[in-house]
Amino acid sequence: MKIVSIGEVLWDVYPNQDYIGGSPFNFSVHANRLGHDVLFISAIGVDKRGKLALKTIHDHGLSTKYINEVKEYPTGYVDVIIDVDGSPSYNIHRPAAYDYLSLTPEQIKDIISFQPQWLYFGSINQMSSIVRNLTNKLIRLLPKIRCFFDMNLRNGHYSLGIIKELLESSSILKLNSHETQICCELFGKKSMELEDYCKWIVDEFKLEGVCITMGSKGCLTYFDGK
Repeated sequence: MKIVSIGEVLWDVYPNQDYIGGSPFNFSVHANRLGHDVLFISAIGVDKRGKLALKTIHDHGLSTKYINEVKEYPTGYVDVIIDVDGSPSYNIHRPAAYDYLSLTPEQIKDIISFQPQWLYFGSINQMSSIVRNLTNKLIRLLPKIRCFFDMNLRNGHYSLGIIKELLESSSILKLNSHETQICCELFGKKSMELEDYCKWIVDEFKLEGVCITMGSKGCLTYFDGK
């Protein structure tokens, strides 16, 4: 399967160690390990974190051809704080380089020639109008593309308008069980059981299906009405 993944690569900064991350990057690595052809589109700053990110992307078997350098902004990073109960909270520093990712006309031609079947995107990076416009351009240029939307809802980094716009472009939605409740609140809906949520969101946005992760309980998938 041929996949284009667009979005953030960043560093999760813990008190004692930094870890590379970003949902689009993580997805790209795992899809590549499963044997799929993946083009990862992102951006880094001209800094130490950026250099290390490029090396790490390459070491994970992904091409860095579509990772552009942004001089004006730093490589993305997130301060991760673990509370006494072991629950994490995130302070996402923006603007970051990934908010200004770009493609040259030649790179866009290469992506069209690649003929991807899927386009992956999350909600965090799509808050950038630059990234959202580029994503929409790729969707227009690839009329047969199907879209996998990772609704990664971080406080202060999503809006109803953008979530609706992304859902309208999506084929499959992925989110976690807690995010289903946030989504219900966002759309002015009462809290729903997971299966009821799946039925509503699939019918409302004409999705092919939904994947809901549930931590240690595994995951729920909803396709073909079940």
